[in-house]
Amino acid sequence: MEGISEYISSLDYVVVIAYLIILIGIGYWVSFIKKRKSEDNNLFLAGNSLSASSIGLTMWGTNIGPSSLVASCSIGYTTGIVAGNFSWLAFPFLILLAFVFGPKYLDAKTTTLPEFMGKRFGDSTRNILAWYASITILISWLGLTLFAGGIIVQQVLGIPFWASALLLVLIAVFFTVAGGLEAIAYTNLFQMTLMILVSLGLTITGIYKAGGVMAIYESTPKEYWNLLLPADDPNYPWIALILGYPVMGVWFWCTDQSMVQSVLGAKNLEQGQYGANLTGWLKILEVGLFIIPGIICFVLFPNLQDPDAAYMTMVTRLLPNGIIGLIIAVIIASLVSTIDSALNSLSTVFTMDIYVKRFKPKADNKEIIKIGRIVVFVGAVVAIFIAMAVNSVKGLNLFDIFQAILGFVAPPLTVVFLFGVLWKKTTSRAANFTLSVGTAISIGVGAMYLWVFPKDQYDFWPHFLLLSFFIFCFLALMAWLISTFDTKSENVNELSFKPLVAPSTKMKLAWGSLVVAMLALYVLFNGHEAEAKPLTTTDGITEIANQEKEELLVEIVLPTDNAEAEVSVGLFQDFGIAPEHILRWNNRILLTHIPKQEIEGIARKAKDLALGEVLIFKDLFYDYDRSWCEKDTTQASNIKAYCITTNMVADTAMQNEYIKLHVEQQTLWPGVGEGFCNEGFQYIKMWKSDRRLVLIVGIPADMDLDEMSRMNAENHPKVQEWNEYMGQFQEALPGAAPGQKWVFMNQIER
Repeated sequence: MEGISEYISSLDYVVVIAYLIILIGIGYWVSFIKKRKSEDNNLFLAGNSLSASSIGLTMWGTNIGPSSLVASCSIGYTTGIVAGNFSWLAFPFLILLAFVFGPKYLDAKTTTLPEFMGKRFGDSTRNILAWYASITILISWLGLTLFAGGIIVQQVLGIPFWASALLLVLIAVFFTVAGGLEAIAYTNLFQMTLMILVSLGLTITGIYKAGGVMAIYESTPKEYWNLLLPADDPNYPWIALILGYPVMGVWFWCTDQSMVQSVLGAKNLEQGQYGANLTGWLKILEVGLFIIPGIICFVLFPNLQDPDAAYMTMVTRLLPNGIIGLIIAVIIASLVSTIDSALNSLSTVFTMDIYVKRFKPKADNKEIIKIGRIVVFVGAVVAIFIAMAVNSVKGLNLFDIFQAILGFVAPPLTVVFLFGVLWKKTTSRAANFTLSVGTAISIGVGAMYLWVFPKDQYDFWPHFLLLSFFIFCFLALMAWLISTFDTKSENVNELSFKPLVAPSTKMKLAWGSLVVAMLALYVLFNGHEAEAKPLTTTDGITEIANQEKEELLVEIVLPTDNAEAEVSVGLFQDFGIAPEHILRWNNRILLTHIPKQEIEGIARKAKDLALGEVLIFKDLFYDYDRSWCEKDTTQASNIKAYCITTNMVADTAMQNEYIKLHVEQQTLWPGVGEGFCNEGFQYIKMWKSDRRLVLIVGIPADMDLDEMSRMNAENHPKVQEWNEYMGQFQEALPGAAPGQKWVFMNQIER
């Protein structure tokens, strides 16, 4: 998302400001003009006045954060539609909320879920859950969301991080303190409608620019269109999704205070059920609104250095000024929506389950609301400091870590709520054991997985979703055993276990339609077989096209250039690497066509055998091919490839400038790409690892690279100017001939 502010005009800023004024106006109207009954506790449950539309949009708005707008698009760019499972697999758990958990919550007339579990298991369970929920909301919903949002607003508006975080908090605090859940619900109705319209417009525009749906389908790997991937897939194996996601799904959609809060504020059970149904339909839209644009970006802009820039690249390159401002307003809407809902949930849980329950049981409504608003202010301040602390951490993939943490947080709460609601014989001792010891076990395994014996260094770990499932099974077994043999524990249980109310025919039709739609989507987006892409070999060098996005380059820097090449070849063949995919220059061995799942094993083996320094090239920042050409996009039937390598200079600023120039070459130096097209270059790909650069050039097999390069420079002055200008950023490798910056890596002779 670097350089986004360059594409934003004064008109866009006017649109953003106008949007914020309208948003604040809606909140002011709800909070101070719209009449409300003074005796209603509107701050927390909107006086139980929420309709189905408000509930559905509020739940969806709370769920939709910056990750949906930016990270989902990024995932679509790199992996296709498979990440849609995290949206579309929500529907079974929304059904569970609507017909099992929701009726139980509303029948118990509770304000918070800790209060509900207190009625089921007693005050000790309520106390544990209240503190647990408060800390979880503060860190995961507020701190991390505010961090991600602060980064986005910082990049878009060009203001300091602390200022962007403060701006988001001030808007969110206004709605939460002034109007509580009712103000949040009304503003979400406006925000989410706007988000749907503008995001849909972006998707439609992208489809048109890419040449239509079939053109997009034909221009992407077929596996991009599968929701369920093979069990050995390193990122999203189907078995992990099917077994592990339900553990997270029950916790997130049925027991998390931030998500369930709007259902607790429903006018009646039927409105709550219809609201959950609406959320299910809105979840279907997420793939089209957030993931599909990433796939379209892959087609239109295949050379992105950072996939996280996919969403804003689509926005700034495809939409006119003014509309860009509207999209930025939508991003701010999603951030405010998540933050204000989380602040309201934090206020509700802390006030009702900790302050009133433990310290001031006789507090009147006025005092309760006052304390709730104080909690909002304090929570907002703490969240800013958490966000700033996270912002100081460098080198972490926070999105992936966050998903794994959710997988380890979920099992204890899922077990307690499932057993507490579905099995009358579950005892307080079993619930408290699961919440205390079970949480220690689950979080302990998570710490081992993420930090002590991290997955990227130790390959004995299963997928984190499978780990979540295994932990859930263990804790469920323990809860059953304790409840079965615990004959002395007193079971408080103030809840009713009467039969659930049967849904009406209209309700069955609404949910049945959703189930049919979801099953149809899973049939449509599966069974797309990946196409085999044969590689050609000419002149002893294999075409290195990096045609599969999962393939990387690895370089081993041997201690001396006299090391036996044959030994290295033999070692790497153990990983299924063909000899023609192993290149060498002096003491440097370059391995190509390396599947991602083999990287860790190769690096570990090289380290164990003290072969030398290991460099992994995963940043493909320049990717020219014949699709750049306006006149002739024809690709030669037989291609030979050359591999050359060098260093960038040590100056970090110059390194960044070098990368930026290549990323923006088509715009800033159009004559260079024109020269490549006219002279017949088939592809040019450049990777980096720290300062190291590797360049792969593909040309027709019947042509000579030196001659093509000479003619390119002579016939296209911009190419000559480009080459000379790039020289200042390049530094020869140790051992290169005097005056020689780029050196050729050749296939090892056997």
